[in-house]
Amino acid sequence: MGEHVPQMTTKFLFFSARDFVRSDIRNIIKVSEIPFLVIAILFYVDSPFLADIRDSLLPPFYWQIGALAETVVLALLSVNIHRRYLLGDQKGLGFGRREGKFLIAVFLLLILPSALGGLAGFLLMFLRIVDWGGEYLFLFLIIAPYTLVYLRLPLCFPAIAVENKRTLFEKLKWSWRTMRGANLRAFFTVSISVVFVLVVYGVLSGLILDLIGENAIAQVFHSVIYSLYTVGITVWTVLLVSVLYKYVTRAETEKDPEAIPTTPPPVR
Repeated sequence: MGEHVPQMTTKFLFFSARDFVRSDIRNIIKVSEIPFLVIAILFYVDSPFLADIRDSLLPPFYWQIGALAETVVLALLSVNIHRRYLLGDQKGLGFGRREGKFLIAVFLLLILPSALGGLAGFLLMFLRIVDWGGEYLFLFLIIAPYTLVYLRLPLCFPAIAVENKRTLFEKLKWSWRTMRGANLRAFFTVSISVVFVLVVYGVLSGLILDLIGENAIAQVFHSVIYSLYTVGITVWTVLLVSVLYKYVTRAETEKDPEAIPTTPPPVR
């Protein structure tokens, strides 16, 4: 028989994350202020109303720079939310050695695999190895690595955020072993709420454009809504992972006193 893994319920996961948001909303807002502003500005600068100014002042690969900057900001937000929930020591957005390690992990586990998948899909289409459905294969090869990490390896991220022990490989192996059965079903089920928020964001964006029109003021509202959506989804998803991480590690610690602690001393 395989090693026993503590199992989470969907109800416990959802209400634990919700209750934390209610009880700590002020500190969550403080941690999220800078990411919200940066993402809103990046989105607005990318609007068609600033095309002439943007093209004259910024390099042609601004879109790639903006996407990278948004990824970095969201990664910093994620590690700080992990530490806020698990350790309670983040009352504002911070950056240090721990955040640097987290950024490296995000690059290795999320950005690099998706980039390589996209490159493979592009080569398959360019070399005409795949003639039919190449665009769908291209998207699949980009999304598949991200989905795999999201569903089976998410627990390595809070482990990086708070642990001083275990190598990255050990954290990945532990997350892969843990994210199965009821844990995977609960996490996947609660994560569906992200789809609902995405639909709401799409509806609100459409209403703004219909009521105000496509102008600079509408773009400001659109930028604010986009930033709220992006930051909100990130915070919610990170909290789900943190709740699951805390539950599993606490269960393992109670069973084995030598297990990895959930609240090691912070590294700064």
